[in-house]
Amino acid sequence: MNIKKDWSLWLAGISQAFILYLIWNHHLIIGSEAGNFFYPYIKYQRRLDLGIALIALTIFFIYISKIEAFIKSSSERKELLLVLLTYFIGLALECWIRSRYPFSLAAVIQDKTATGFYTAALQSSFSHILQEFSEFASQFPSAHVQANMPGKTLFFKILQMLLNFPSLIGFFIIAISNLTAIIIFYICKELFRDKLIAWSALLLCLFIPAKIQFQPILNTVSPVLIYMSFFLIILSTKKRMKLYSLIAGITLFFQFLFDPVPFGLGLIFLAILFRLCTGNNFKIKFCNIILFVTLGFCGAGILFYALTGFNLVDGFIYCLKDASHFNASMRPYSIWVIENLKEYVIGAGIASSTILLCSIFKLHKMNWKLPAEGNAGIILAFFVLTILILNFSGANRGEVTRLWIFLTPMQALLTAFFCKYNYGKNGFLNPLGASYLQASISINSIGFVLVS
Repeated sequence: MNIKKDWSLWLAGISQAFILYLIWNHHLIIGSEAGNFFYPYIKYQRRLDLGIALIALTIFFIYISKIEAFIKSSSERKELLLVLLTYFIGLALECWIRSRYPFSLAAVIQDKTATGFYTAALQSSFSHILQEFSEFASQFPSAHVQANMPGKTLFFKILQMLLNFPSLIGFFIIAISNLTAIIIFYICKELFRDKLIAWSALLLCLFIPAKIQFQPILNTVSPVLIYMSFFLIILSTKKRMKLYSLIAGITLFFQFLFDPVPFGLGLIFLAILFRLCTGNNFKIKFCNIILFVTLGFCGAGILFYALTGFNLVDGFIYCLKDASHFNASMRPYSIWVIENLKEYVIGAGIASSTILLCSIFKLHKMNWKLPAEGNAGIILAFFVLTILILNFSGANRGEVTRLWIFLTPMQALLTAFFCKYNYGKNGFLNPLGASYLQASISINSIGFVLVS
């Protein structure tokens, strides 16, 4: 398809330019004043040199054009080296964008309002965090510590043992969060059998605006384990079913301990698992994988309880009650039903969101016909369903730029597929460049993470 003649790609570019204009001039409210939460514009900004940002983007695009041919024909070993090289280049660019934010990584990490986990981990022992979780959570003023499972505090506790400096901890968190992009690369390879789609998904995943805006907040790390478990479940349909399913279950346990919200992706996982289970006994295979995943999850939970005394169910109920009380007292449901969607669409990248919405429209016109080997139709349908369920359930009222970061890698995967399907191999450069610029400008303008 000729890119220049495709109306949806032009619409994505125009939409992105319009939103960037509004952000640049401080005219766009992300959140809702009536709903008791919005992200304020930064009063004291660090100077953003758009010239340097554009030069860096141009050099990065040249690098992409040179690497694409190698990716398509490379061996698995060379492919891994290219993926890692791109990961580190993306990490460097992301750190440069993050450096335009007026609050340093160390300041955000140590602040009791922005996160609170660093202070809580510093002042508590492993046994106190796990064996007396409700008492531990309630003693700290941070709403984040009170509303989250202990996994995030434990994560900080481990990082404090390994790294002495908060700035290093912040950098390490950014590096860990970007591992999601590598996992998405291999998920795409398995689902679509197309290295170029996988390559473009990797790049899009590195520059998701919401993720960059909230570094080094731990919501950016939450997608790593959930997508790793998805990848293991996909592998279990092809080889070593019991082993991969058990490991997937164990991974899901630690995901739940860290952040249960990404379990909202479960419908997509189940739908893809059902599709990938082929053969005469596909129902038995599907049930066996579910069984071994459950065994892995429960086994890890029982062992963890025996070793630490932490009851996963009680901890989850405590966090659920805290979140429900907060929503009921602070956030009116009706306002956020609309505002959540607006906030998510912007945070995931306006160009990417526009392309996805246009792809849904095009599929409707084409009677929902897609390449049979793609699996994209199923992922798209359940992705939309997942967003609607999350939104109308009222579980999250506001702050979904941060809380729904776990959805954005799946959107990057879908955007990569539809860019290749609708616009050809270079179609993804539009949303990639747009997301890069959106992250650069918005992080220099809007106070997504404020330090007290």
